[in-house]
Amino acid sequence: MRQFGSEVPFAEPPDLQGQYSPYYGEHHHRWRVQCRKFVEEELLPHVEEWDEAGDIPAEELRRKAYAAGIYGATWPREFGGTPPEGSEGPWHGSWEAVKVDPFFDFILWDELARCGAGGVLAGLFVPTNIGLPPIVVYGSDALKKRIVADCVTGAKSCCLAVTEPSGGSDVGSIKTTAVREGDYYIVNGAKKWITGGMKADFFTVLCRTGN
Repeated sequence: MRQFGSEVPFAEPPDLQGQYSPYYGEHHHRWRVQCRKFVEEELLPHVEEWDEAGDIPAEELRRKAYAAGIYGATWPREFGGTPPEGSEGPWHGSWEAVKVDPFFDFILWDELARCGAGGVLAGLFVPTNIGLPPIVVYGSDALKKRIVADCVTGAKSCCLAVTEPSGGSDVGSIKTTAVREGDYYIVNGAKKWITGGMKADFFTVLCRTGN
C-alpha cells in the first residue's frame, strides 16, 4: 500500500504510513492519489501568485476541478455529480442528498489543505458547497433544472447569503425580508461577509417571510 505521510513512526495516522486502517481501503487510497495530483498540478504552482493578486481564476479552476473528478465528488449523479469509485452507499452526509462515504470527503479536504491557501479553497469550493444544498433538497424541479447541474459541473457558482451586518450569523436575528408580490418575492435587507458572493452567479438568501 502506498505511503503518503512522514516516515517517522507514529507521526501520521496508520493509513498514511501504509498500515492497515479499518476506515480506509484501496478505493480511499486511489482517491487520495487523484486528489493529490490535482493539488500538485493545479493549485500548488500558483497559490502564491493568487494570494498576492488577491484573486483566483475561479471559473477556470472549477471546470478543471470538475474534469479531474474533484469538484462534483459529493453531488448526486443525476445532477452531474462524480462520486469516486467505491464511495456510494446508504450514507448520511452533511445534508440528506449526500450518499458518499464521508471518509472520501475527509480525504478530499485533507489533500486540498496541502496547498496552504485557505482563501483559495474558500473561493473555489465553499460557496457552492454551502449555497447549493438547500436548492437540491428543497427546491422545485424547475429551479433544480435551471441551476443545479451548472453549479455541480463548475460552469456557475452559488453562494449562501445568511450573515448580516446587524446580527452576524445569528439566524434568529435575521432582518432581511421577502414579501410576495404576484409571481415574485421582493427582497429587502443587507447581507455581508458572504463567501464567494462577489463572484457568484446565484444566491441562496435567508429571509423572513412573516412576523
